[in-house]
Amino acid sequence: MRVLLAAICLQCWRNEGNAVLDQILMVDESWMHSFDPQLRRQNVDWRAQLSLRKKIAWRRQDAPKVMHVMFFSRNGLVHDHPMPIGMTVSGQYYCTFLQDKVRWSLYCQQSEPLEHGVILLQDNATPHCHRDVKNLVQLWGWVVLAHPSYSPDLTLCDYWLLHM
Repeated sequence: MRVLLAAICLQCWRNEGNAVLDQILMVDESWMHSFDPQLRRQNVDWRAQLSLRKKIAWRRQDAPKVMHVMFFSRNGLVHDHPMPIGMTVSGQYYCTFLQDKVRWSLYCQQSEPLEHGVILLQDNATPHCHRDVKNLVQLWGWVVLAHPSYSPDLTLCDYWLLHM
């Protein structure tokens, strides 16, 4: 299945070139610790007179992990949404989130993919496969790129996060 999907993606790239890469919108969820940037006078290093002071991130000991739902394009982060503590991503929440946040963020950052169509790359999580989400994506004319279940490959979102 993965080989077939890779062949389809490669053929699409051969037909449309790099322009197809600008249409891809990737989504991933990840658990993260909360970090607070703080200024430290003890960490003084030489810098120009007008340069900004270096910020250091400190993990709060009492802060729980927070799930972030992140959307990426070829140009970087489109939208990052920390989920409220104790709330899970349901199909209805994901659908509302796509309508109210993601589409607007995508439009504000780069309206071109909306004009040429969006190719949505997401895993097969239950909220992503919800019928309301499928209907909304179809209404907008977006295409959902097939993703193999339980793929051991490093996803593009994870690759991007590792290189931040």
